[in-house]
Amino acid sequence: MKKFSIKLLLLFIMAFVFFLGTQNAFASGKANDFRATYDLILKWLNFGILAFLIYKFLLPHIITFLNERKQLTLEELQVLEKEKNLANIQVQESQNKLDKSEEQLSAIMNMIIEEGERKKEEIIEEANITGKMMIENAKGKIANRIRQAKKSLRSDLVDKAIELSVERLPKEITKEDNNKFFDNYLNAIPR
Repeated sequence: MKKFSIKLLLLFIMAFVFFLGTQNAFASGKANDFRATYDLILKWLNFGILAFLIYKFLLPHIITFLNERKQLTLEELQVLEKEKNLANIQVQESQNKLDKSEEQLSAIMNMIIEEGERKKEEIIEEANITGKMMIENAKGKIANRIRQAKKSLRSDLVDKAIELSVERLPKEITKEDNNKFFDNYLNAIPR
């Protein structure tokens, strides 16, 4: 059916062009009406011969050419469709990779935040331990200074007491007291 419609269309186009493109013979002059009828008959005869020649020799080649062009166009369309599908697949893969990358980036960011929080807690703990150690160290230094101050104060007090006793004892100890001290000392020595 398509072959017949293509042939019919081609014949119609040729007839249209033939009748538009031809003119009456100029040689007819003012002759009788027979010349106009003769020209019309020859036009139709020439058109028939031309249509027959085109139909017999040219039409199969035109149909073959059109079919080949149709086939090439279909093949190109199929190739383009495959390329389109491939491009769609690549776009989808790229979108999936982008989504995965965003997920991985989010996971990495969460890991970094968690690591930062953990490091922060470690630093705070280390600072607390260091602070406690510094406080203990300071307490030890203060206690040491207090002991040294007490020792120094005792030493000073003992020195003052000895000085005072050296000053006052000779005035207040009598010979009798000396004899008592001497006797007590001798009695304390084991024999």
